[in-house]
Amino acid sequence: MLGKLKLILLYASAICILLISLPAGAIYAQSDNDVDKYTTYEITPWMKKYNLTSKSQIDSKYRGGDGWQRVMCMDISPVDENCVVFGTDTSGIWTTFDGGKEWRNTSSGFDCLGVLDVKYDPVNSNIVYAVGYPGYDYNGLNGFGVYISTNGGITWSEILNNVKFKHEQYKTSVIAFKPLNENYSKVYIATYENSIMSSTDVGQSWQSEGFSDMEILGIDIVNDVTAVLTKNDGVFIQKSGAEEFKKVNINSEYVAEEDICSLVINPYDCSNMIFFTPMYICNSYDYGERIDYIQNKEGSYRPYTGLAFGNKKDDGTQPIYISRTSSPISVSYDGGRTISLAEIDNSLSFNLSESWYQSTFAVSLLNPDVIYAAAFTEISKSVDGGKTFFISSSGYSGMRITDFAFDKNDDYNYWFSFIDAGLAKSDVSGDEKYPAMYYAGSDANGIRYKGNKTVQALAMDPKNSDRIIFAIGSGGDNTILKETTDGGKTYREIEGTNGTCCKIAFHPQDPNTIYAGYYISHDNGVTFENCGYEIRSVSPVNGDVVWGVKNGVVYRSTDGGVTFRSTQIGTGGVNIKLVSDNAEEQKLYICDYSSGYKVVTKAGYTTVDCGFVCWVIAQNPKNSNHLVAGGCDSANKRPAKGLYESFDGGKNWHIVTGLTGSCDVWSLAFHPNLPRVYIGTSSGTFVYEYEKFNRYGFYFEFAQGGINLYNTKNETTTGTYVNVSYLGAGNVVNNVNFEKISLCPYEIMHIETDKNTKMFILDGISNMRSVSNSISTNYISVPEVLVNTFYGEPEGVAKNSNHLKNINIGTEWTQGIEKRNWEHKKQISDFSPTEQEYALYGKIKLPKLADGASIKSAKILVNRPAEWQDITKNKCYLYELEDGISPDINWWTGNALKLSDGNTISDTNYAYSGYLKEDNENYSKDKTALPDSYNIYLDVTDYVNSLCKNNKEYLNFKWTTQKDSLLAFRSDTSGEDMTNPVILHIEFEYGAAN
Repeated sequence: MLGKLKLILLYASAICILLISLPAGAIYAQSDNDVDKYTTYEITPWMKKYNLTSKSQIDSKYRGGDGWQRVMCMDISPVDENCVVFGTDTSGIWTTFDGGKEWRNTSSGFDCLGVLDVKYDPVNSNIVYAVGYPGYDYNGLNGFGVYISTNGGITWSEILNNVKFKHEQYKTSVIAFKPLNENYSKVYIATYENSIMSSTDVGQSWQSEGFSDMEILGIDIVNDVTAVLTKNDGVFIQKSGAEEFKKVNINSEYVAEEDICSLVINPYDCSNMIFFTPMYICNSYDYGERIDYIQNKEGSYRPYTGLAFGNKKDDGTQPIYISRTSSPISVSYDGGRTISLAEIDNSLSFNLSESWYQSTFAVSLLNPDVIYAAAFTEISKSVDGGKTFFISSSGYSGMRITDFAFDKNDDYNYWFSFIDAGLAKSDVSGDEKYPAMYYAGSDANGIRYKGNKTVQALAMDPKNSDRIIFAIGSGGDNTILKETTDGGKTYREIEGTNGTCCKIAFHPQDPNTIYAGYYISHDNGVTFENCGYEIRSVSPVNGDVVWGVKNGVVYRSTDGGVTFRSTQIGTGGVNIKLVSDNAEEQKLYICDYSSGYKVVTKAGYTTVDCGFVCWVIAQNPKNSNHLVAGGCDSANKRPAKGLYESFDGGKNWHIVTGLTGSCDVWSLAFHPNLPRVYIGTSSGTFVYEYEKFNRYGFYFEFAQGGINLYNTKNETTTGTYVNVSYLGAGNVVNNVNFEKISLCPYEIMHIETDKNTKMFILDGISNMRSVSNSISTNYISVPEVLVNTFYGEPEGVAKNSNHLKNINIGTEWTQGIEKRNWEHKKQISDFSPTEQEYALYGKIKLPKLADGASIKSAKILVNRPAEWQDITKNKCYLYELEDGISPDINWWTGNALKLSDGNTISDTNYAYSGYLKEDNENYSKDKTALPDSYNIYLDVTDYVNSLCKNNKEYLNFKWTTQKDSLLAFRSDTSGEDMTNPVILHIEFEYGAAN
C-alpha cells in the first residue's frame, strides 16, 4: 500500500533549486574543528544558510538552529515517527525526515506566510494538507486557501481558494480525514465562514458538508464519529451511522459555549472526547452526554492552549498531553485532574532564556514514546513519553535580524541585532569562514529595557570593536540607547536618550561624532544632544551630510545635524529605510515599503518602479553601481520572491534565487571586505556570495506546470536540456528529447511539463542536474532513466558521486534506424587542474541488438574552438576504459592528429578555416583565416559493434590531456580566457538486421 512506503526524499528537492544538492544526511560536522559545517549549509553555489550556532552546540556535536518563529501546528507521519512537518506564523512550512536531527524549510509553492494547520493523510503519508493564513496576529478573515503536497511535504500546490479562515482556529484542528481507499483518504476542511468542505479526489473537487451558517473553529473525526466546534453555537457530534449532528449541552456554571476554543477525540475510544477553554478541561466518556469540568488552577496566567491523547501504555494507562502559555508540556494520566510538568533540557538552545510563546506539540500514534514540541522558541523531542525533552532544532532558524555591524579590520568579527531577541556576535575559534555565534542577549546581562529586547539599530566603534552602541525597546519613549564595552558581557543605559532610533552611525571622518536617532554626540558618546530630527542615514562620503525624518517628511542636513532643510518628500510609513549613496554625498535611496523606491539628488527625486516591494537597499562599498534589495509583501501577507540585484545602479534588476521560506528581506548588508551580502529574513539568516553567481550559466526552480530556467550571466548563455518522459510505475522511457536553449542576460524561460515529465539540464561538464520534485542528484527514484554526462577531475582523485552517474539515454532498440545525438558544452577556463594529467569521463549505454543487427555508425566528434592555438603540440587522446584496454584510437601521435579520412593535422597546418563535415567535405588549410570553430571526428563503429557483440553494457571513455596542454586550452594568444566552449558530440545510428 502506498501509504506504508517509507519516504526517501532529499532536501535539495525541498528547496526547489537543484543546481547543487544539500549535504545528504550531514547532521554533524566531520571534524570538531570544521566549524563551517556546523554553522552553514549550501542551498546554491552562491547562497548559504547561516544557522546561528554557538560554540557549546558545536562542542556537543549539535549543528544548531536558533528557531524563534512561532510554531502554529505540527504533525507526525502515521507510518514513520522520524517524518514530521510543522507550520509557523511567518516563515511557512518546515520538515524533517530524520527524527528532528535536521530541519529544512520546505515551503516551495506554499504562497502564504503563515500556516494555520498541517496534517498527513493517515492512509498515505506522501500526501500532506496545509491551510495558509496571513500570520499570527492577523485576526481578520482572509481567503488564503488549502494546499497539498504529494511528496511528503517538500513542495506544495493550491487546491482550494476563496475560503476564509481566522487566527483563533489555530488552537484546534481544521483538517480531518476518513479513510477512503488504500491510496488516500477523504479530507475535510473546517473553514471559518464557508462551511465544512470535503474532497474525495485528493483536492481536485470539493463539496460542502454543511455548517455554512456558523463560524466554525475546528473539526475532528475518529472511526466515523465527527465532532465540529463552532464559535458561538458550541459543539456538534455525529455518531457512526447517524444522518444528523447532535448538539452537545456544555453550558454550565463553569463553562459557556462561546468559551470553548478546541476539541479532540480519543483515537482509541471515540466516545471519549475533550473540549477545553483557557480555564477548564471538559472531559466526556459518552459522546458528550455527561461532562467533567476540570479547572486550570493557574488561571489566566497560564491558559490552556493545546491538548492531545497519547498512545495506550502496556499497563492500559493512556496519557493526555497539555500545553499552556509560558509553560513546558504537561502530562496527565487521569483525564487532566492531576498533571505533571515535563522536564526540558534546553542547555543546547542558542537562546536559553526564552519560552513565553511556544506551546504546539504532536504525539506519534506509531511510537507511544515519541513527542515533538515547540518549546523555548525551538523544537524539542521526547522519546520517553513526555517525561523529558531535549532540544532537536538543528536547521530551524528565524531570529529576524534588524541590523549588522562589521569590523573593517577583522573580517570575521561582527554583530547581529534582532527583533525581540537582543544581540549576537561572532565567536571565532580558528580559520573558519562562518564562525559560531555568541548569544549576547541573555537576560542575565541586563540587556532588556522596560521588559523588551528588540534592538532597532547598532553600530561598532571603529576604534574599539568590543564597544557596541545600540537602541533597544519597543519604540518611542520605550526605547533607549545602551552600550557594551566588553563584547556583550555587560550593558549600561545612556541616560536621556529615549526615543525611536532606526540608525546609529559613527561619523566616517570624525569618529568622535556619533549619530543615533534624535541624538548626536560630539565627544565620543560621553554626552548626547537632541537635534529634533530622527537621523536615519549618514553619507559615507561626507559625514556632515545626514538625512532625518520629522512629522513624516524627509529632511537633509549638510552641517552635521545643526540645521535641516525639508526635501518635501513624505516617508509613506514608519521606520522606513534611508540609504546614503557611497559615491555621491547628496544622493539618497528611500525605501518606503511600496513597489519601488525613491532616489534623491540635488536636483530633486525620482521614483523607480523596480517591480518588487522594496523595504531595504544595500550598496556594495567597492562598486557603487552594485545594489541589492528586498522586501516583503506585507499588504497581501504573501511570501516575497527573494533577493534582487542590480549592476547598473538600479536601472535594471534581476532576482537572485536561493532564499528559502518566506523570503521576506528585513535587513541587508554588504560585508566591507569579503564578497558577501548578509540577509535577515523570518526564515533565518542567509549569505549571498555574489562573486559566485555569474559562474553558472543557468539555475532552475519549480513553477506551476513546469520549470523556470534563469540566466544568471550578464551575457547570452546557451545550453542543452533534455526532457525524459515516462509513464506508469515501471522504468519505461517513452520519449527522449534534446533541445538547445539560448537565454539573454538575466532572462527567465518557462518550460511546461506535466506530471509524467522529468527535466534534466546540461550546462557545464560538472553541472548536470535533474529538475524534478521526485528525482534528485543523490537519490534516483527512477534508475537508468537519466542522461549521459561528463565529470572532469584530476587523475588520482576519486570521482565525485554527486556529479558522475551511471546514466544513459538508450533503450533496447532491436530494429529500425534510431539516431541519438548527445552534445555537451564546457568552459575549459572553469577547470583548475592540480595534477599532471586531467580527464573528462563519460559513459554511454549501449543497446542490446537483435541477432544479426549491428550499429550502422558510431562517431565521436569534437568541436575545436579557435582559441586552442597550440593544441597539437601536446598529447591529447581518447580511449576506452572497460577492461583497461585502449582501442588504439589516439587522436594525437606526437604532433600529428589522425583523422578518420586518413589526413593528419601537423603543427604546421593546424589552423583550418573550413568546417570538417561528416561527409568528408574538403576543408581549407588557409592559416590566415582562423575559424570560429571546426569539427574533427573519429569513427568508432567497428569498435562499438565489437563491444555490443560481446554483450558490453557501456562504452566507457575518458578524454585526457596533460596539464600544460590544458593551460594552453584555457587562453588565447592574448592570455585572455577563451569564451568558446569545447563540444563533445557522440552519435550512434542503429541499423536494422539485414
